[in-house]
Amino acid sequence: MLIRHFASSWSGSVIAAAEFERTVHVWDVASERHLATFPTIMSPGGTRLAVTPDGKTCIAAAYHVEGIAGYAASTGAEVWRRKDLKKTQTLRVSLDGRRV
Repeated sequence: MLIRHFASSWSGSVIAAAEFERTVHVWDVASERHLATFPTIMSPGGTRLAVTPDGKTCIAAAYHVEGIAGYAASTGAEVWRRKDLKKTQTLRVSLDGRRV
């Protein structure tokens, strides 16, 4: 497995690791357990992986067509997507977790 990106919640208890393209692995380091492995829309380049401060949502971005999407960190289920946001190079999440 080749890891391209790491992201963590502000508390640092939930971390996400993205392979070169698309696949993301999420762990809860506080409880020492693997939460999920799932495919995302993430494309290579830029910093296109983030985790919300509470560690509940993992966010991935693509440069072209697929936009930005949020996934439940514990299951990998897609919970939202914005296809209208394109050419993302860097993802950041606000401290309150309400803005990407």
